[in-house]
Amino acid sequence: MSQRPEVVVNFNVFSVGSPIGTVSSVVLPDLEPIAVEMRGAGIMGSYNAMVDGHFGSMITTLNFFSAFEGAKRLRVGQYVSALDLRIAEQIHNTITNTKSIRADKVLIGGTVAKTTFGTVAPIEQSSGAIDIETTVLGIWLGGEELLFMDKINYIYRSLGTGLMGDILRAIGM
Repeated sequence: MSQRPEVVVNFNVFSVGSPIGTVSSVVLPDLEPIAVEMRGAGIMGSYNAMVDGHFGSMITTLNFFSAFEGAKRLRVGQYVSALDLRIAEQIHNTITNTKSIRADKVLIGGTVAKTTFGTVAPIEQSSGAIDIETTVLGIWLGGEELLFMDKINYIYRSLGTGLMGDILRAIGM
């Protein structure tokens, strides 16, 4: 592979087109398929069968430089239709030995599930966090779609290919 991602140079978070402010880091959600334990006659022991197109709870965490900044911007129970994470990632071309910046994007939608007021101490930076129960997740690397999922509207694409077609046809959608 000639293009090697090296480092996130910087990022910014927007909500409906406006910068959200003092976000220190973002912890993106894990994608964990829902699984059913299979066991019985003809199976030696058991195994987990992954249910196609269905995922468990996905939590996105926004960490803030201020104990109160997150609560000021987003309240618990509020639906967040479009958090837009814009990332400048440094890419090293190992063939030409040059570096460039790739513009990556992550789209998050969901409901604010938790506010953490974090830490307040003298002569230290305070911190706080917001957890979002993520129902919409989109990831684009340099403009190319890596993943898009909308759990409520039965949309799940990977590398631009829809993966829910057979399931939607089977349930008459």
